[in-house]
Amino acid sequence: MKYEINNNTKSLIAKEIDTITTKIPSTNKIVTISNILYIPKLGVNLLSISKLTIKGAKINLSNIIEIILQDKILTTGYYKNNLSLIKLEL
Repeated sequence: MKYEINNNTKSLIAKEIDTITTKIPSTNKIVTISNILYIPKLGVNLLSISKLTIKGAKINLSNIIEIILQDKILTTGYYKNNLSLIKLEL
């Protein structure tokens, strides 16, 4: 994964690729997410919107965040410091 800060390109190395099973706290639904990249130096976890939509999910990014699968809201989130946040239990 490459990113740029002040015109200086840096790289982050994914330590492993894995599949996780997680519980969505807002719905108590158990879901499995595959091809998760673990990047220790990143400090936060990222979830790819494009990969979710390829799998059939719909994403609502208005005042709140909603991830919708099979016409049901899977989870919701919110914005903090210009980041979109959702809660998953690992």
